[in-house]
Amino acid sequence: EAAAHSMKEKIEQKLRQALHDAEADRTRRLISRQLALLPGAAISTIHAFCLDVIRNFYHCVRDPEGRPLIEPGFGVDDGVEADILLAQTLDEWLATQYEKIDQAQEGDLADERQVTFYRLMEGYGSNGSDRPVREMMIRLIKFIRSLPDYPAKVERWLSDLARAADQFSESAYLEALLRQLMLLLEKADPYLDEMEALLETEIRFIARSERNQAMNRQFSNVLETLRDLNRYLRQGGRDWDLIGSLGARLANLDIPRNLATDCVEKRTFMDLFIRHVAEIVHCLTGDCGTDKYRSHFIFQTGHLFCLSAAEIQADIAAMLPSIRLLLELVLGLDGQYAKKKQAAGLIDFSDFEHLALAILREDEAGGYYRRRFKEIYVDEYQDTSSIQEAIIAMVSDGNCLVVGDIKQSIYRFRHARPQIFIDRAAAYRDGEQGRLFVLNKNFRSVAGILSAVNDLFGQLMSREAGEIDYDRQQALQPHRENPPDGSPPVTLLLINRQPATETMMSADENQPEFNGQGDASDQDLSPEEIGRYELEALAVAERMYDLHLEGRAWRDMVVLARTHSIGGVCRQQLTKHNIPVQSNSKGDFLEPPVMRQMEALLRILDNGQQDIPLAAVLRSEIWQGGFSDQDLVKIRIFANQLEPAGRFFHQAVESYAEQGPEKELRSKLKAFLDWLEQVRRREQLISIGEMIGFIFDQTGWLERLAARPAGQGLEAVRHLRWFRQWAEQFESRRPRGLHAFVEYIDNLRRRETIDVSLSANDHGDDAVQIMTIHGSKGLEFPVVFLLGTGFGITPKDSSDFLMISESLGIGMDFADPERQIRYPTHTKLAMREELKAAGMAEELRLLYVAMTRAMDRLYLIGSVKVSADRAEKRLATLTEQARAWAGRQLPPYLVLAARNYLEWILLALARKPEVDFSWLAGGTFPVSDWQLPAWRVEFLPIEGLGKKSIDFTIGTDRSEKDKTACGPAGLLETVLNFQTGEINSDLDRLMATAERRIVTPYRYGAASRLPAKLTVSELKRREQALAPEELPRGIGLVLDRWPDKEASQPTKQAEPTPVEQGILLHNFFRYMDLPALCAEPGSEEIDRQLTAMQDRAVFSAQERSVLLGFKKELYQFAVSDLARDMAEAAG
Repeated sequence: EAAAHSMKEKIEQKLRQALHDAEADRTRRLISRQLALLPGAAISTIHAFCLDVIRNFYHCVRDPEGRPLIEPGFGVDDGVEADILLAQTLDEWLATQYEKIDQAQEGDLADERQVTFYRLMEGYGSNGSDRPVREMMIRLIKFIRSLPDYPAKVERWLSDLARAADQFSESAYLEALLRQLMLLLEKADPYLDEMEALLETEIRFIARSERNQAMNRQFSNVLETLRDLNRYLRQGGRDWDLIGSLGARLANLDIPRNLATDCVEKRTFMDLFIRHVAEIVHCLTGDCGTDKYRSHFIFQTGHLFCLSAAEIQADIAAMLPSIRLLLELVLGLDGQYAKKKQAAGLIDFSDFEHLALAILREDEAGGYYRRRFKEIYVDEYQDTSSIQEAIIAMVSDGNCLVVGDIKQSIYRFRHARPQIFIDRAAAYRDGEQGRLFVLNKNFRSVAGILSAVNDLFGQLMSREAGEIDYDRQQALQPHRENPPDGSPPVTLLLINRQPATETMMSADENQPEFNGQGDASDQDLSPEEIGRYELEALAVAERMYDLHLEGRAWRDMVVLARTHSIGGVCRQQLTKHNIPVQSNSKGDFLEPPVMRQMEALLRILDNGQQDIPLAAVLRSEIWQGGFSDQDLVKIRIFANQLEPAGRFFHQAVESYAEQGPEKELRSKLKAFLDWLEQVRRREQLISIGEMIGFIFDQTGWLERLAARPAGQGLEAVRHLRWFRQWAEQFESRRPRGLHAFVEYIDNLRRRETIDVSLSANDHGDDAVQIMTIHGSKGLEFPVVFLLGTGFGITPKDSSDFLMISESLGIGMDFADPERQIRYPTHTKLAMREELKAAGMAEELRLLYVAMTRAMDRLYLIGSVKVSADRAEKRLATLTEQARAWAGRQLPPYLVLAARNYLEWILLALARKPEVDFSWLAGGTFPVSDWQLPAWRVEFLPIEGLGKKSIDFTIGTDRSEKDKTACGPAGLLETVLNFQTGEINSDLDRLMATAERRIVTPYRYGAASRLPAKLTVSELKRREQALAPEELPRGIGLVLDRWPDKEASQPTKQAEPTPVEQGILLHNFFRYMDLPALCAEPGSEEIDRQLTAMQDRAVFSAQERSVLLGFKKELYQFAVSDLARDMAEAAG
């Protein structure tokens, strides 16, 4: 909604400017009317629009029995509770299915369903568990609910699968597999003529003449077969078995050894064969699969033509009943889940679009919106999903303007379909179905950045590799000129992670890979990757320091990363060097030590009989600096000596606090337990966020953390503030209470997902921002650093037994529980190739989005490992092939072979004549930088990093901007030098700054004391309480603050007013134990409950004495029929 609000503000600004510039009265009246109508304009996200449709026309959708699907007072559930409810529904649904199977009567149909059910569960289960099937059902239901009319979609997928089981060569699966085969043929094709010319020289492969001639004929047959296969496919040939028979001509090749003593012609020929032809041979025959050949494969190629069409069809037919049953179970789960939500009066986010679409298909609602909207404008159209497109179609009638950039479609994991945009643009291109406007003028970036972007993506983006051709219409036209200094605005910082003294390592590093499911932004990093990104972040810190000294504000700089994990590594490095940072926390939100300690404290406040959380809190520094390991051992030993011995640790703690031998430890434990009880009593009256704030105030925990030297505690302070913010968000939309919050954390941990995104900025507005590329969409920054260009983007082969896509349908494993075998069918292999291609295209668009965020300067940071003894062989091969390619666009097979952003960048740069990447094959890392028209390539050896002095100390010279950019801990360290104990001369100013940054008092304290509601009687009382001279003229009410407690309460001698007596009785009825009072309606029970309420600070002693005067009336109520009925209802 923030983007929609921003859009409305921009429209208002434009209208006000137009009103200011208008001269004609008629024009001014027209614009003034538009300004008056603007607040009521429908400017919102599509989800907000759907919710508006549901609220206005909820009565239009009914179930088959005619009952409304939604009640008027429905609530909106967030993703976490929805996932928990879905998991519970799945457990109940599968339990029901197991019971039905077990109770099925004998008969052919029952036997058939039983066999299919157990083949599904046992074939796709794991070690006797059906957990993989359960997880797949959850993923399937979430996927299909992103589609319109998904029951019909599911039926179509099953029909397509049945057709593939009957005629695989005519299925869409074949097309996906042949696209991969064509890429391998394109890789080999440019070298076939050269290999044929070498064969014509009568290469001597082996000494024996007859065998040598046979080898020459064999390799000639290889070249001829590849040409025949290429020709057949380009002519539209689609017979699987015929393609397989052509490939079989390449089987069992007699390949000679490649020796250093061989002639040049043989070594050249075999080098070409191994590097460019062996991969297609392996795909067709399964041969050439050893490491000797695989080290030169650019894809994860397998033996594709291992089965005939009949065998493939048999596999599909065998699994079709199980897949049909699985999808029936998923649709049944969807129905049960809908009933659960309906019974609870809830809808989740996935319901918004489905319910809105169903409502808009009704004449009443659809007609209303079509009449209301004369024109419809859709922004960010490239991120539209299929169901959103269906909703737009229901409210529009040739009156829709859509705006978008297909090169910025980066939300495939949210089910965005860029093909929708591509199809509409193609339909409008001829002007018959609509008008197409090309908006390629860029007002954000300087010309040099756009030149680099156009050069890079003009080579990389094609229909086959990026789903769109980056042609002249897509190229960005600059509006801004380059800076006058003439320096290239785009810099590639290339770090060599290979120390000069390091021994030789393997040539190919293990690349982290995106699993192809969901958003890669949440992936974790290995220790090796963390070390790599720490080096890159250090290079970023040094460059930021230089820019800041040149006059750049911290707020002008942003770090973009592919994942939150990479951003977290960079945040730690920048914080370590006292660079102010603003970032988002996401992912392992509760994992930092202080967060786990805070969680443990809440757990023992909710239930004190928990040993591990109690030990964690005692060992932490929350309470008076914490207890030592020796203290905990003494407590345990003492409890073991008691009769009977304390079995649990919490019992040991309580025993020591009562009778432990060491007075100091005993007193400290007693004070700790008393404090816990004090917090528990207060928790009943305040919110969780207020309670956490009370804990911080009482313990001084934040102050102790912030006072750690060199900024060591700054991260911990930030995390604890996030925790409090998260707790406040929890209570803003869920039932209040500590127990509910702890239970919520338990549910999140059981789901193994803590998905939190909270902004943190401890340095005011002047701070470097760190965000993911997805988070930067739509934003712009003067200076952009793209970190982690070496992050692996190649989707790895999915281990899931089933894969699904909107266009291709379903691909699954073949599973036979009897023989205990499982392998991917060719439907799954086809699905894998399609999803890989779509994923790589989106990664290419992500790189485009990252680079086009920059306004003035763009830094791309990457790293390699190269030395005289160590080569990046694969990367060297790719850059060599790119350099040899003559066309404007790089061939799709080279683009799709890249494993990370850095390889894409190097592929494009390798084609420039000034660039030489031969050192990647093993050589000396360059020492001098390269300067190109729009690019600058800087080479940074690992030995050169970290030697620059980065010191942001606080001084008195106000002209130096960096003097004020220091974290709270750095301020305290400056105020009091921890090493020498010297007091800084400018103490007062620095202490004031430290207090402002660490304590962060609330600026609107007076507003926080204003009550949300006041009765008329209270307003009148407040007016009468003021002296006449204090009343503002004409206004008799002043609500700037609550009256002091002493002033607002009567004196001990004064009788309470009737209103005050009524308030006390109301509070008693609110907190009383009605069933207990009705069970024993006597004076003793009333006394007991009043005493308990006084102990819990509900009433003061004076208020209790007032209520004792109503004993008779309270007794009469307790014995009344009304009280008895209420007690029974409560029980």
